[in-house]
Amino acid sequence: MYYLLGGYLLSPEQIKAWFRERDIELIKGLYTVLGNRYLREKKFEARSCDYNGQHNFLVLTHKAAIDDSVAMDGSFNPFAEDDHSRHIKGEMVLVDTEFVTIAVYAG
Repeated sequence: MYYLLGGYLLSPEQIKAWFRERDIELIKGLYTVLGNRYLREKKFEARSCDYNGQHNFLVLTHKAAIDDSVAMDGSFNPFAEDDHSRHIKGEMVLVDTEFVTIAVYAG
């Protein structure tokens, strides 16, 4: 099963800086787990993911289950940045972030 995920892409450096600005200490080797846990507790969804061959974080704004064949051939329609996603971007005070759509295998 695949999910189509849409949201704001942050590099590991950007997510670490976001936490530093809020005086939240992330432990080396656990920042993905701790970061995602904190964001979920604050009602923000985030996922650690690979994007274009590099490890990043996706602040999730959209999610939908898709057929495996659609994910494999890339024939899905990407999500569009909308008022809901811009609201999340504003709440998190995200800057210099790209809105992307990716297909992720969920098992």
